[in-house]
Amino acid sequence: MEPTTKNRFLYIALALLVLLNIVTLGSMWAMRFCGKPQPPFGMHQPPGMQPPFGMQQHPGMPPMKDGRLFLAEELRFTPEQDEKFKKLRDEHFTTSRKLIEEMHKSMDNMMEQIKTKENNDSKAEEYASISSLKHKELQILAYKHFKSIRDICDDKQKEKFDSMLKDITKMMAPPGPPPPER
Repeated sequence: MEPTTKNRFLYIALALLVLLNIVTLGSMWAMRFCGKPQPPFGMHQPPGMQPPFGMQQHPGMPPMKDGRLFLAEELRFTPEQDEKFKKLRDEHFTTSRKLIEEMHKSMDNMMEQIKTKENNDSKAEEYASISSLKHKELQILAYKHFKSIRDICDDKQKEKFDSMLKDITKMMAPPGPPPPER
């Protein structure tokens, strides 16, 4: 090949590579800012199947159903047991929501201390203590709730419930920190 033909071929190849890079970067940018946000890998949820209050989906676990439906299906509650379970669940979530709101309020109050001119670390420690106590109450509430659920089960259901308990507590654990942004 002649040098001018070689140069022309290289310029065309370079122009195609630049064009391909622009298209690739443009499509990536469009997907990130204009497309529907995608859940992280392993966190797919079918439409309408959101984790129940206080329960998070963990990577590698199958998609979660509503906790009430999950327990009712797995333990095969009788209609009487199901009624008791619904009542226990409603009471538990009403109380737990109140405790969580109090924890958030205490944390907000603590953060408000940053805005004040005086250095009031003792007040911040007081708010942190209140938040910690509310968290402890929330854990005790969860313990009593699951103990109450176990109490309404028959012997066969108790065996099944006991084997499920570790998975249930994993689902209830707070999620870890988000992955770093790229």
